[in-house]
Amino acid sequence: MNVSIKSLKNIDIRTLKNDCALDSWYNDMIEKTPEELDIADISRMLRQDVFSDIAIPVAWQKLYSNPLSGEMYDGQLLETLLRYLSNHVEQLDAQRASNFLKLATDFLAVYEWELPEDRQDFEQLLLKISCMLKTSRLS
Repeated sequence: MNVSIKSLKNIDIRTLKNDCALDSWYNDMIEKTPEELDIADISRMLRQDVFSDIAIPVAWQKLYSNPLSGEMYDGQLLETLLRYLSNHVEQLDAQRASNFLKLATDFLAVYEWELPEDRQDFEQLLLKISCMLKTSRLS
């Protein structure tokens, strides 16, 4: 899909403000196609609750490529996505989450962690996904 977010969402650029850094980021971000979004864009979209219908699938794609994706530290994208989904459970795509959980569990088994705490943090994130999936199946 080679269409900018601005076009996908029919945003009239004449109505946009440019008063602060967040406005500047937003104005730049909507010029991108979903494929052009980077981890910083996706993370901010989730934190700001902006176009989650675009951010969530792109986040899963990035995580499939690298389960430890992050803007400032390993695992940050997964942590941000899970925080968002815990507040918006209805947006959990159980199939994508389940596929990622399988991939990440395999990754966990072979990855050589520098610090045991980092492994434990990642394991906690996987446990959170597992709990979200169980809860979504009960609903």
